[in-house]
Amino acid sequence: MIVTEEGEGRSTAKLISFSAATTTNNVMAKSTLPVQWKTPEMLDNMPSTPSSDVYGLALLLWHIHTGQQPYHQLSSDEIETAIAQGQRQRTDDMEHKDQQLLHKCWNPNPSARPSAAEFIVFLQPSQELLKARQMDKKDEEDIYNDS
Repeated sequence: MIVTEEGEGRSTAKLISFSAATTTNNVMAKSTLPVQWKTPEMLDNMPSTPSSDVYGLALLLWHIHTGQQPYHQLSSDEIETAIAQGQRQRTDDMEHKDQQLLHKCWNPNPSARPSAAEFIVFLQPSQELLKARQMDKKDEEDIYNDS
């Protein structure tokens, strides 16, 4: 994901696709991506697809929420085993709807994951809440500046 500045304090998040990466015989070339950021299909040397991007986006959102690296408590070999066995990041401290979304995105079957468009639709209420918080912050700044 990259964030671009659009001017006037606006920015836009853009999803970068692993599935658009150069492939050889439909298998992504050996990746330098750290193992904790890989999808189950990447670990199995399967083709990376848009569903892989959704998995990665959910992992990124988990990282932003917690401030932790995925699987930070495990070694690289332990991470591969954990992912292969279906272990995912804990979401206990997240809202129930966010937990549901992340777990859907982390489904070991890529075809069972939501699409990126479905993911964005799900996040719409969160974006509205963020805008409201930004407006509250601006109102607070205006109050302090008027003093």
